[in-house]
Amino acid sequence: YVKAGKKVPPETAVSIVSIDDPGRLADIIAAHINLRVGDKQAILEAFDPIERLRELGEILS
Repeated sequence: YVKAGKKVPPETAVSIVSIDDPGRLADIIAAHINLRVGDKQAILEAFDPIERLRELGEILS
């Protein structure tokens, strides 16, 4: 996302690197980037944290 030229607020970038819970990481990234509501909902509905990260990765790719 950042490599695509999208802006990420510095405070968000700092907080993201300190997160060690994959589910929380996916939730915070999804909340701070420009996604369709349906895509955000799909990420948040995935119960498994690794699945949430996979869902986010698929949407961003």
